[in-house]
Amino acid sequence: MKKLLIGLTAAAVLAGAASCNSDTESDLTLPSSVMVTSFSLTDDDKVLNNLDSVFFSIDLNKGLIFNADSMPYGTKIDKLIPVIVTSGVSSAQLVVTRPNKADTIYNYLENSTDSIDFSNGPVTLRLKSLSGSTHKDYKIYVNVHKVKGDSLVWNRLERTSLPSIFNVVNSQQSAKSGNTVYCLTKYDNRYCMASSDDPVAGEWSKTEVTLAFNPVVSSLSATDDALYILDNSKQLYRSTDGGLAWTATGVSVDNIYGGYETTLICGRTDGNRVTTVEYPSMKTTLMPAGFPAAATSMPLRYSFEMSTTPQLLIVGGRLPDDSMTAATWSYDGNTWAQIGKGISEMALGDMTVVPYFTFSHSYAWVFSKYSVILAFGGYDKDGKNHKTTYVSYDYGVNWRKADDLLQLPEYVPAMRNARGFVFSKTMKADVGTQTWKTYPTVALRSGWSFVDTPMTQVCNLLSPLATEPIVEWDCPYIYVFGGEGDNLQTYNTVWRAVINRLTFKPII
Repeated sequence: MKKLLIGLTAAAVLAGAASCNSDTESDLTLPSSVMVTSFSLTDDDKVLNNLDSVFFSIDLNKGLIFNADSMPYGTKIDKLIPVIVTSGVSSAQLVVTRPNKADTIYNYLENSTDSIDFSNGPVTLRLKSLSGSTHKDYKIYVNVHKVKGDSLVWNRLERTSLPSIFNVVNSQQSAKSGNTVYCLTKYDNRYCMASSDDPVAGEWSKTEVTLAFNPVVSSLSATDDALYILDNSKQLYRSTDGGLAWTATGVSVDNIYGGYETTLICGRTDGNRVTTVEYPSMKTTLMPAGFPAAATSMPLRYSFEMSTTPQLLIVGGRLPDDSMTAATWSYDGNTWAQIGKGISEMALGDMTVVPYFTFSHSYAWVFSKYSVILAFGGYDKDGKNHKTTYVSYDYGVNWRKADDLLQLPEYVPAMRNARGFVFSKTMKADVGTQTWKTYPTVALRSGWSFVDTPMTQVCNLLSPLATEPIVEWDCPYIYVFGGEGDNLQTYNTVWRAVINRLTFKPII
């Protein structure tokens, strides 16, 4: 039989206190004779690898014991053996509540190896001092995620209309220059340019613009210092005032790939070969066979430690012979290179590509965020739209079909030529707005939770020992603008999506 440890010093007592506790021992109002100085769970790989490394915080004054970073979704907590250390007590009981039944009481001093059921809510730990004159109850919470926050799972999808002065939109395209997003919409022969430095807040400037040429709206692109667009005769136009006024460049190209810093990369196709054209330098490069002539994914710019310069990435597209490619190409400011062959089902045109995040955990179940690239949408060689989501963990070198829970649900239509951007949203208690229509995901038919369990907010309840609680934090959301259906009809929509764990309240 294992007995509770006694005789710990005041310093040891404070070292075992909660991570939420920050003040000194002098602030304590709890008699030291009934202090819990440590709480953990006995290792059991059948329940969870490294179960004994799950960290539990202790609030002595409020009598709360909890794991602030919840264990993975699906972890069984009905047969756990706790390891409890106190400053020395004469009685220690664990009171387990059971639905529609009498409570079960375990004598921890008599048998500390009994398995305890934490699945019905908090278990009460009742302590009595050695003298018998002092009593103290603690509520023990063993928290488990209610959703699969540790994998790539859409937690919430919301939809609103494109930012425009028109209720009906015939065509549209969006581009990002610097920190500003621009959305060009067309209705009949009228055009609207909307811009925003804060799409999360929904603050858009919308202006009707008059154009002296017939633009190909879907070709709208951006560099760091300008917007670009083609007209229906393949002439390139440039705007430096956010799309209100446009100037002909005198350059004719077949296709725009995207912007790299202040350089716009375009393409001309001659027979079975593509030549890239860089504006304004007018540098031309004859590309190797296999380089796409058009319909590549929206360009993605990124940086990583192994590269001294930013990279521009495109995926898929249509070759000069009208066949489709699944390859990934990257540009470093000077040279293009094919960095990945892709997988056959990604031989698609006009895919949406966005940078995002997933998570790994350490031995002690501390989670770390790292970058991935997501690709979805586009059309195949027969002109049919697809909506499968693919993921790359190595900057586009290798791709695989994403897990089922990351696939877009049925109510999101298959689309091509949509643009995706990532913006951080300040998370608060209520993250919904009246301007967005919210949809549950297939994975969360029973509802979603932005804070996975009530106890992740436990620091809000703490005594003066607690630090200032976290009431808001930044969370990156994916925004998908527009897109087109199989018959090239324009979707007057902006979809907003987020992955579960990023909505969870951070631990203090």
